[in-house]
Amino acid sequence: MKSKIAFYPSLFALSGLLFAFIMMYLEERGISGYLVENIPLLVVNNGDTALTILSACITGLISMMVFSFSMVMVLLNQASTNYSPRLLPGLISDHKHQIILGIYLSSILYCIFILFSIQPTGDQYQVPGFSVLVGILAT
Repeated sequence: MKSKIAFYPSLFALSGLLFAFIMMYLEERGISGYLVENIPLLVVNNGDTALTILSACITGLISMMVFSFSMVMVLLNQASTNYSPRLLPGLISDHKHQIILGIYLSSILYCIFILFSIQPTGDQYQVPGFSVLVGILAT
């Protein structure tokens, strides 16, 4: 199981999902309120701005993931044609590629779930400011 190509990305994706739920729980407990009182420059107060920032982070991460792994596929194609197809399992099972893919996936899932947690209440949005800041840093 550990030698499969999707093992590490799956672990990272689940950790990003779990971290998003933990941050939503902490937002219900008022962690953003503490930051607004002490360090207001770090917290995004506007709901539209938070939606825009998280959407840009998600699209940027998806673009980087597509670019990075299309380059890996080009490398694998050239390695199989120029050398030997027996070289491919060694390149595919490289843990660095799997960890990078997992980091991309966990950041994307985190940003998506935080994006969906921004809910309108009347004319205002309930903004999870600290979670948005963590999403920016993860990106």
